[in-house]
Amino acid sequence: MARIENMANVCSCDPAPEKEQSVQKETETVKYKPREVLDQFCTEFKFKINSELTSEERNQLLQLLFENKDVFVRSLHEVTTYPGYQLSIELKSNRRMDMRQFKLSTDDSFEAERQIALMAESNIIEKIDNIDFNSPIFW
Repeated sequence: MARIENMANVCSCDPAPEKEQSVQKETETVKYKPREVLDQFCTEFKFKINSELTSEERNQLLQLLFENKDVFVRSLHEVTTYPGYQLSIELKSNRRMDMRQFKLSTDDSFEAERQIALMAESNIIEKIDNIDFNSPIFW
């Protein structure tokens, strides 16, 4: 649904103007989880672990993944925002970037609408009235 552009086109990412929030991660003591918990976690998140790892290496990897499980999502509904920040993209050029949308098949059109609705419901995208910048779904 998106096209990756060269980062040289982005000038900044600024804090949201609403209110400043200090975000600090508390220092936590590492608590090693039992193997059963790590195996269940691996199954739930459907990680594919290299079978050539030793049992100890596998447990260390799963422990690391478990400690950072808040960065993994299984659906769009689990995607969270970073408190106090919104992305503000300043382009090097303000020239209009408007491209014609390609005609979609009925199935593709239905799937595009479904995914757009899901992303809007999950607050990943929002509706805007400015169409100075757009790009076709399939390029």
